[in-house]
Amino acid sequence: MEVIKLRRNKNIRDLGGNYHGIKIKRNMLIRGRTFLDLTEAQMKILLEKYHLRTIIDLRSIPEAMEKPEKVIPGTLYVHLPVFEESKAGITREEAVKAQNALDLYRKLPPMEALYFDMLHGDSLNNLSKIVKYIILKDVSEHSIYFHCSEGKDRTGLVAAILMLILGVDKKSIIDDYMYTNKAARAKAFKYYMTIKYLKFDYKFAIKVGRLLLAKKEYIEILFDVIKTEYGSDEAFFKNGLKLSDEEINRFKDKMLIKD
Repeated sequence: MEVIKLRRNKNIRDLGGNYHGIKIKRNMLIRGRTFLDLTEAQMKILLEKYHLRTIIDLRSIPEAMEKPEKVIPGTLYVHLPVFEESKAGITREEAVKAQNALDLYRKLPPMEALYFDMLHGDSLNNLSKIVKYIILKDVSEHSIYFHCSEGKDRTGLVAAILMLILGVDKKSIIDDYMYTNKAARAKAFKYYMTIKYLKFDYKFAIKVGRLLLAKKEYIEILFDVIKTEYGSDEAFFKNGLKLSDEEINRFKDKMLIKD
């Protein structure tokens, strides 16, 4: 894993690296958040150093419309949302009426419920489409950048699934997921202190902290669902994500370095 440092754009990293013997090629899979105020120099770094050619936006349609994707010349933009606000327990009407981020946070369900929902129903079908698109994409040494708003939940789940398919061990997957907190901790602390000492709402302060920070138990819901509902990783790939053995093997051939 390599952290990609771009001013104002935290929580961006290349998933390439050595995970206890599983070696993923660099400049192939990059996870992150919505780009903020990219400079020409930063675009050049992404295009030339990291060979960025495809950007997958995992946000909902309203999110993408409210904060349009930064156009990077020479890249393909693909919008593949994991879910809409209504699937997260909040409607677009409620989101519009919210006066600020704190009002919106009050309406969101517990993170455990959100992760569980992403692995079922329409959201699971969407995850299948996202993963299949990445697996079948002919990148030819070019990288795919997939992101949501902050690069924590939807992005974290997609990254975990991709790493799991490539054979990365669960501890390394959790470590990558938890690395998000290096970028998220400052914002979470700011919101926590504001709510606790200016609004005197300790319980809500705790809830916002849980919403903004990655926690081990969130991503472990993926492993729990696989174990209890599918029985094995392979069964989840086949029956949950609708992937064939051939597609998985092609993905491994494309992404892994073999000794």
